[in-house]
Amino acid sequence: MNRMLQPSPRPVLLRDNRRLCAAQLARAKAICDEALEWVRDREAYIERHAVDRRFALPDANWSHDAPNEFVRLFQRVAQADAQTLAHFRGLAQVFSGYSLYRVCNGYGFSAATMELSATLDQEIAERLAQQNRIHIEDWRRMTNGLPRRFLFTPPALLGEVGHEVDGVIVNSDTCTYQERINLVYASGLADWLDEKLKTSGAVRVAEIGGGYGALCHWFMQAYPGASYTIIDLPESLLFSRLYVSLSWPNLATTVGLERAHQGVRFVPNYMAEQLPERFDLVINTLSMSEMSDYQIRRYADLIKRAWLKDGGFFFRTKPGQPQGRPAMRRASVTAGVSV
Repeated sequence: MNRMLQPSPRPVLLRDNRRLCAAQLARAKAICDEALEWVRDREAYIERHAVDRRFALPDANWSHDAPNEFVRLFQRVAQADAQTLAHFRGLAQVFSGYSLYRVCNGYGFSAATMELSATLDQEIAERLAQQNRIHIEDWRRMTNGLPRRFLFTPPALLGEVGHEVDGVIVNSDTCTYQERINLVYASGLADWLDEKLKTSGAVRVAEIGGGYGALCHWFMQAYPGASYTIIDLPESLLFSRLYVSLSWPNLATTVGLERAHQGVRFVPNYMAEQLPERFDLVINTLSMSEMSDYQIRRYADLIKRAWLKDGGFFFRTKPGQPQGRPAMRRASVTAGVSV
């Protein structure tokens, strides 16, 4: 059907989200408790394994000394109360810079102290009606002619809101991750991954800095035979692990250095130097710009020396010249590393 003839997109609000069941809430509590333990154990692990402190400890935008709400937000989410988890997506603006519930740039707004009022859903509905159309238009342009498999389809869970367009909940974050998927598709990596899975039956992927888990969520739907590793600060890893594990409960997951065959592994960054295997593809989408120069150099060295297989690729996105959302990111796909 011609998209121009379709009915107006339906708003998706908090009341339209699936509620977490008792088993999911219990799993979320276990994930949060383990994340708190990772943070508590960080110093001891660094000392025990002689890990480079300048590499392993949060720095630059993520430093505990930095004037940001990162630690406060982690502490709020790590309490694992049902109300917070039901609004998880609206609290994750630290990763995209977008306030999902205010439907605008998140600059100046604190998710860590956001009030979850009884009127929030009505406020979101009004803001979506006024401010979300630009993202619907961007999404339609970005996805025109794209195979369904390459659409990011966020689930109606954990407080996702937006407009439903062709079965997809569309908001600014949907568009942000769709940009990255489009780059995977346009760069030729998509065909290369298909061929790799066809010939070898397996593909190993590592993502440095997984955000709240959206790219991983899409990747495992598009390439279910893949083994996917997210390497991140334990404070950030809490978000990607909650999102992926709760939205996809049957997906195999592991933590630390234990391998995940056809599943997802979550690795605290201070364990990164102990990773025992190489990867076919290493991904970084903008998070290196938020690290110290020293940490960037250490990651580049690990990718070259220890992580990237012969014939493998390093895929990264970096800020480009803004010419409308579909052109706001540039991709670099190399068989080596130049950071």
